[in-house]
Formats: sequence, structure tokens, C-alpha cells
Amino acid sequence: MRAKGISLVEMMAVISIISILLMLGVPGMSDYLQNSRLRAISEQLSSDLKAARVEALNRNRMTTFTVSATGWSYAVPSAAGFAGYSASPPELSRSVALASNQASVCFDGTGRVLLADCSGPAAALPRFDVQPASGSAACRAGGGTAQCLRVALSALGQARVCNPAAAANSLMAC
Repeated sequence: MRAKGISLVEMMAVISIISILLMLGVPGMSDYLQNSRLRAISEQLSSDLKAARVEALNRNRMTTFTVSATGWSYAVPSAAGFAGYSASPPELSRSVALASNQASVCFDGTGRVLLADCSGPAAALPRFDVQPASGSAACRAGGGTAQCLRVALSALGQARVCNPAAAANSLMAC
């Protein structure tokens, strides 16, 4: 008659199977987490750009949106009762980097994008590339595994998250 329970051989077989499955799944999980961070930062940046534009529309005043290495902020110059807004996502300094063709964006009272010094219509539309910080994974376009994204503004101030590496006929294409 056999004793109830599991033998050492059976337990070792189960542990071996679990460890093999973990070794196969961990690299895919780290890519998933990196892509989730990039998506979250892109969506937050897009949302805050939209909020800055709405603030300009609501107050019928110029709003300045400024980007730095650690985050972004927007404010309405000379607006009594509005202190502005700033965001410093922790992922931005650790594993996600933000690159832009402009350090700041101005929205006029109608929500249109102006030059960085707020003097007239923008010649080049602002865009913000959200990518892994140096030393971590590379973008798929560069042979890496990270899904790098871009937040692009239209001349009318509409923010949109897109993928610069997507096919031209894709909905995510820039």
C-alpha cells in the first residue's frame, strides 16, 4: 500500500517545469512592462497637452506648455487664480526618456499652436518622442523590442499618440 502525498521526484519534476516556464516568460514580461510604461507616459502627456489647450480656450488666453527632462508643466501667464499644473512621472527619470523638437509649446486663446516664443503660428508642429531611457531597451525601429511612441500636435492644437515605426496605412502611423 502506498502512502498518501507526493514523492521527492514528483516535487522536483513540478519545480523543473515551473522554472522552465518562468525562464521563457520573464523576457516577454519585461518587454510588456516597458511597453506599458511607454504607453502610460504617452497617454498622460497627450492628456496634459489637451488640458493645456482647454485651459487656453476656457480663459481665452495664451497657455504655455513646457517640457523638461523630469516632466512637464503648463501655465496661463497673468491669470489670477490659476497657479498652473506640473507632472513629474517617476518612470520618466528611471526608464523612460522624452525627446522633443521644441522645449515649449504655446496655445493661443483659440487653442491653436504657436511658435515656442508665442509670437506667431508654428512653422514646425511640436512632437514629443517617448522612448526607453538610455541603457535600456531600444525602439523596434532600431532593432530593439520597445514600442516607442510619439505625441504629435496638429496646427489646431489636437494631441495624438502615434507610432513612428507603424506602417503608413496603419491607424497608429504618424
